[in-house]
Amino acid sequence: GKQLLLKKISFWKGQSFNSKAVRTVSQVLRNPQLAIPHIAVDNINQINFETLKNLGIKALVFDKDNTLTAPYVDQIHPSIQQHLKKCLRLYKHNVCIMSNSAGTNDDTDYSMVKKIESNTNI
Repeated sequence: GKQLLLKKISFWKGQSFNSKAVRTVSQVLRNPQLAIPHIAVDNINQINFETLKNLGIKALVFDKDNTLTAPYVDQIHPSIQQHLKKCLRLYKHNVCIMSNSAGTNDDTDYSMVKKIESNTNI
């Protein structure tokens, strides 16, 4: 009883509850179409970020390997650097990089995530 309650409280002590993330996940569960890619292009230079913003697109998610970087490379590919900067100016903190390696059990100390964040400013 009381000891279990204290353990639950101590789990949350110092942790912040991300209510926006919980709401977002519940919205996606109710409407899975929100999580389906809607645009496929050869590279991000073909994306008109202003048009997306004007259409009400609030956030963007990019795959890391073969989209922003070469596989197993943590630097943004030079051919898309300027266009990605334009994207970041428009979307600021509403850009996310997904990776099937960084941040996983293979990246136990999150060194890959830290390197990607440092190299991309995302």
